[in-house]
Amino acid sequence: MEICGQIVSGEHGEIFIRQKSGETLEIGEMLAVGENPISIMMVYDLTYGSQLSQGNLELASGMHIEGMGAGLSFMEENLQNYVIAKVKAVAYVKKNVNGKYEASIPKSLPQFFSKVRKVTSADFEFLSDGKNAEHSLYLGCLRSGSSRLKDMEITIDGPDALTHHILITATTGRGKSNLVKAMLWKLLDKEYCGILVLDPHDEYFGNSAAPGMRDHPKAKENVVYYSPSASAPKGSITLRINTKSVKPWHFNGVVNITDAQSQAMHLIYQRYRDDWIRKMFEESAEAASLAFSDERTGGKSGIEAYLESRGVMEGTFAALKRKISVALDIFEEGGKIIEKGVFTTKETGIGAADDILAALESGKKVIIDTSRLSSYAEILVGSIIANKVFEKYAEYKSAGTLDGKPVVSIVLEEAPRVLGASDGEINVFGRIAREGRKFKIGLIGITQLASLIPREVLANMNTKIILGNEMEAERRAIIESAAQDLSTESKMIASLEKGEALVSSIFTKFAIPIYTPLFNDIVKETKAAESKQPVRKYVGSDD
Repeated sequence: MEICGQIVSGEHGEIFIRQKSGETLEIGEMLAVGENPISIMMVYDLTYGSQLSQGNLELASGMHIEGMGAGLSFMEENLQNYVIAKVKAVAYVKKNVNGKYEASIPKSLPQFFSKVRKVTSADFEFLSDGKNAEHSLYLGCLRSGSSRLKDMEITIDGPDALTHHILITATTGRGKSNLVKAMLWKLLDKEYCGILVLDPHDEYFGNSAAPGMRDHPKAKENVVYYSPSASAPKGSITLRINTKSVKPWHFNGVVNITDAQSQAMHLIYQRYRDDWIRKMFEESAEAASLAFSDERTGGKSGIEAYLESRGVMEGTFAALKRKISVALDIFEEGGKIIEKGVFTTKETGIGAADDILAALESGKKVIIDTSRLSSYAEILVGSIIANKVFEKYAEYKSAGTLDGKPVVSIVLEEAPRVLGASDGEINVFGRIAREGRKFKIGLIGITQLASLIPREVLANMNTKIILGNEMEAERRAIIESAAQDLSTESKMIASLEKGEALVSSIFTKFAIPIYTPLFNDIVKETKAAESKQPVRKYVGSDD
């Protein structure tokens, strides 16, 4: 038993431990008192202590600095000066009648003057007891300060965590994408969930320069990759979406549309249904062509005349069409329709959204390369698919067949773009954040700026994986909406290195410090294990 300190004073939530000479305690380190029961504590601050008064310390320091106190010492150095660690108890662990360890929230203080030791993996057996491995969601290995307990894999219940939403937040370069890749990798052979990844950097599927999901042993069966690029890797599906799949409500939260323009859009949809967008561009192209050859037409389309007869003011349609044109990358030039993006009015891409929905329903992981799309088009693609999923799963719930369907989770990079406050109607992602768990649909939001997400939505994201963040305003936004009291963890969050994180979830007894190994190491280990025997359990690797 490695003794590293002793409790000397404090109160509930703030216990003071004197560090043993020769030992080094760190912010974020996990400590323990006792064997059964065990009080597990976490260091959240460090300060100096001394047997000398502040005035005497300053006098002694001055004498040393000025060369007048060589060899000056009032008592043994190890007794005279020391480090005090401020800790709080995070778990009270005790064996039950069945010999299993159970954890509860501490409601009492450890015995005064108790000796404190560093934790071992055995202290955390309760984290894995009773868990269903088939429904697990991998996060990383347990961490204590800078040390990694690599044989203690941290997982949480996947269906619950995914449907109650996950937020991953950190400043740039602290390992957000690496964490998501590790989570997806571990989910690829699990059938309880379908995952939709909107990938604005084309980094999740992988290529010849960097590994990705395509390198997983189950990739052919369980990964579906869409890309608009003609040079996409072999096995990918060309991303084309027919405008028949686009409905007026898909633009909520994507394009800033006025009330008058929204009314005009719904009038057009009511008249032409699935062909409403094609008609908008075709009639405008025909009108432009007629106006060029015959000035008497005035260049006015049938849609414009129809809207005017319904009281829509002149100019509203033109402004609406311009906004939709930019969002879809479809333009009318010289009487012709020009399509520059993934949306098309031609007879292709009609079943793309339904195919993606079917893949998600079968538990597959769908990655959509949106790196070549505009921000409008990227969010619109996600909106179309998310609406499809929501509508279908709402039907299953009404029919009483939802329980037999896999969870569906949507990965959103730069989450505030679609979850931020809006003057218009709540978009489908906001609706999922608020009520998606009723329909087995969840979000995995990734962001640097959690403070831009409305407090109501933040509160509904019940698992927060907090990586390093030095911006106080962002730390405060996360701490105020966390599942556990993290009021003392602000310094710890600011000091987290790449790959280190704190997991605050309603599905854990306390905020768990973790380390997620480098994704490349996880890939290498899986391949090495695959060449010898089936992979059964991952043991984290050091970077």
